[in-house]
Amino acid sequence: MWAVGGLWFVWLTGRYSFVSVGYRWLGYAVWGSLAALAASLGVVSDGVLVRDTAGFAVVGLIGLALLSSLPKVASKSRVSQPLGTATVAQRLNAAAIAVGLVGLVAAGLDAGTELETSSALFILRIIVGALFLGAVTSTMLLGHWYLVQPGMSRQPLLELTFWAGGLCLADAMVWLVPTGMISVMVGAQETSGNALLGWFWLVCVLATAGLLVTTRLALKEPRYSAVMAATGLSYLAIMTAFAMELVARAGLFG
Repeated sequence: MWAVGGLWFVWLTGRYSFVSVGYRWLGYAVWGSLAALAASLGVVSDGVLVRDTAGFAVVGLIGLALLSSLPKVASKSRVSQPLGTATVAQRLNAAAIAVGLVGLVAAGLDAGTELETSSALFILRIIVGALFLGAVTSTMLLGHWYLVQPGMSRQPLLELTFWAGGLCLADAMVWLVPTGMISVMVGAQETSGNALLGWFWLVCVLATAGLLVTTRLALKEPRYSAVMAATGLSYLAIMTAFAMELVARAGLFG
């Protein structure tokens, strides 16, 4: 989930020509490594063929995207030239996202069957959660990239905060669809029996939304320190966003 969502936002931010290729390298390395870890853990745990195959395919595609965008230093001129074009890397990135979505659907079908719940709803929750976690984490990563490119426009960072805020609302809504977190909060969910988890989830939702709104407001401040403040707020938002996903699953499925 996390890797696929992150790769989508690497592709989205990569549309801006003023964001250096180094940021894409960072994204490919981070999300490719996470996809490799996830695919490996999947194989040694329950093993779902389509999901795990898709996971390793994502790793391969992102590895090729990284290689296609690395610089080559000519032996005589010492001038850096790309081995491939940015278009090639971004196409490979897009292909990795598409393959990753296939893996997420397979994971949702398997989990929905195992948990005896609606597979369609579970798939929707996985995909929305993937985009949500990817948006919040990418906001933090791009905020740090301003240390490398301090004069860069704030437009891509503002775009990420917009996505993160909208996906926070969407993620909360899909977890409220029956049988959802309302059942947990009122103590009607038999598999949980712990209404406290439901209320803790609600606190996490409100905290995440508040942090993302504050991040957006901080970016209105013209001074460079505002970007660093927004980055710090996004760190906190990552923790509460992960809590939203984990507590919802604990509350509904035990």
